[in-house]
Amino acid sequence: FENATLHGNMLTYVNTAGGLVTGAGANGKAGWAVMHFAPAEWYVMIGNPANRIGLNFGIGPVAAQATSYFMVGTNIPGSPPPNENVSRILGGLDLDYMRDENALGTGAGFAFGAALNIDTGDLTFLPFYARFMAGAGFDLMLKNYGQEVSCVGRPGPIGINGWYANGQAYAYFDGKIGIEVPVFGDKRKIDIMNISAAAVLQAKLPNPFWMRGIVGGDFDILGGLIKGECRFEATIGETCDMVGGSVLSGIQVISEVTPNEGESEVNVFNNPQVIFNIPIGKTFELIDVDDLNKAFRIKLDYLRVKDQGHLINGQLKWNNRLDVVAFNAFEILPPKRELELEVQISYEERKNGSWEPVTSSGNIIVENKKISFETGEAPDHIPLQNVEYSYPVIGMLNYYPDESDIGLIKLKKGQSYLFESSDEWETKGVFNSNNSDLRYFDFAYNTTTKQLNFSVPRLQNGLIYSFELIQTPKKATNEVDRNVSSVFTMVASSNTGDGTVITTQQAEGNITELQDRKLFNSEIRTSHYSTLNEKVAAFATLNTLRVLIIPWRIHSLRKVLSGLEFFDKTELEGSVYSNYIPLIQARADLADNVYYQQDIYPLIYSNYPIDGIMVLTQRDTSIYGLIPRSAIKIVQENIPDGTSTTLSNIAFGAVSDLYIRYGLVPIYASD
Repeated sequence: FENATLHGNMLTYVNTAGGLVTGAGANGKAGWAVMHFAPAEWYVMIGNPANRIGLNFGIGPVAAQATSYFMVGTNIPGSPPPNENVSRILGGLDLDYMRDENALGTGAGFAFGAALNIDTGDLTFLPFYARFMAGAGFDLMLKNYGQEVSCVGRPGPIGINGWYANGQAYAYFDGKIGIEVPVFGDKRKIDIMNISAAAVLQAKLPNPFWMRGIVGGDFDILGGLIKGECRFEATIGETCDMVGGSVLSGIQVISEVTPNEGESEVNVFNNPQVIFNIPIGKTFELIDVDDLNKAFRIKLDYLRVKDQGHLINGQLKWNNRLDVVAFNAFEILPPKRELELEVQISYEERKNGSWEPVTSSGNIIVENKKISFETGEAPDHIPLQNVEYSYPVIGMLNYYPDESDIGLIKLKKGQSYLFESSDEWETKGVFNSNNSDLRYFDFAYNTTTKQLNFSVPRLQNGLIYSFELIQTPKKATNEVDRNVSSVFTMVASSNTGDGTVITTQQAEGNITELQDRKLFNSEIRTSHYSTLNEKVAAFATLNTLRVLIIPWRIHSLRKVLSGLEFFDKTELEGSVYSNYIPLIQARADLADNVYYQQDIYPLIYSNYPIDGIMVLTQRDTSIYGLIPRSAIKIVQENIPDGTSTTLSNIAFGAVSDLYIRYGLVPIYASD
């Protein structure tokens, strides 16, 4: 999707039992919900403090209302004050205990609350009348104000790493009872008793801790004959005068790091990886704490891997969405070592056409993570999975001995430890055709390019060769007593003064038999032909066809061939060991093509772009070229693949399902 966003809105309306139960909102709206999942923010809201979900229950004049809300995500509004009746009964006190915190804007966290309010309406019984109202509710919230928000006079972020909780519980009662009596011929209502009471408990915690409790009310009996009011308030802890903060503080960008913290026996070929919730370097917009819509982007400050404090050389590789990056070390990771991975991002804001670092309280806002892991053993050979490409290509079925003598093996990750000079070992390469034909060669390993270079010896045609790099002992010996030495001891005679020499033998250490070992092992097969040109010249033409592409107008050409030897996958399609590049590629020779030179080239390509503005848009010119010389394909129905099976399982064989397709003319017409 162009925008990786899931957004949904939901509404519920209730009207049941003839109006006995209805939604608390307009037209019976009982509830609403919104869910939003995007790279920069996510939230789920089932109502909010200002627009709750709820139901009304009514029987006659008696009405009850139950409301609630639930919110979670990165975009949570502030906590509400209690029901306005609580403030009224307590003498108009300002009970908006979260006003200052709410001024910092939305943030990440979760919140929920509920309330129940009952109003009997005007009740009458004979000359008496009455009305009662009561309510109770609570609100709870845990919110992330970020590392940059602190209290004046207190070091460090508020709460626990920026997470700060608040809550309140409240209840109230307001009621009156009176009597309606005739006075001088008119009916007059006289209140017998009028009582109001309310209580509220509010708290914010921890670091700093603050709690306030208030209870109070008033009473009026017998029309004011007895009346009074009371209020008790207790406060403990200290309030926080918040400073700093940013809408970015509640966003977590670094989602996951691999390997995991404390992981052991990590493969030395592993590419440590970081996954982000938001693409790096791409612009996104948010409403900041000052209620202005601003453009931001995320910058990767560093991703590094360390071995005992020393940086490991490597490069970063990104996915297309720029939300996953991997650290590709030039060499394999150091074996049996504890390594550290460190990653940090920061934010930039677009101001007046340029990007500037986002700061809070004078400090650049950053997010970082650090993990450690332990690697496993390094292999004593080159795994085929570590080969980026080679020539001869691993598993190729048609190596032409006289085509080129250049040989190479390009590694994905360096394994220079295998090729370090040694007094014990001699390293060399060999092409071995089941011991019937042995061709040795020397090679050199370049630590910078991670490539082995050598000259391929002349191989015989039509044979399967084992393609190997081996190490052999420089001083091979099979003597079983090579670690045994003689010790001579003189024993003196007491009579003559002469002595006797006693010879003993002792061993020093153990004997170790050094065996040849393979650093690299694969297979190739040589062609019956010494060069590609020789093979192509041997093909016989069975037929030449015109294939209709656009009715009555345009044809492609097809030349059907037969021969004694097929092409393989590395030649026609490429393989994992050729970097998926086909070894054989066909191009049209247009030097003597009269139709192209006289009609097509002057019309389309000679002055391209036409008039400097008209360009081709219906095709990618990098595939066949602007002049489509590469619109030629060698097609073979059955293409053997030596990279997926043992080469001896694939027999040499003639090919008759082969043709060459010449497709330039349809592209001329399309252009």
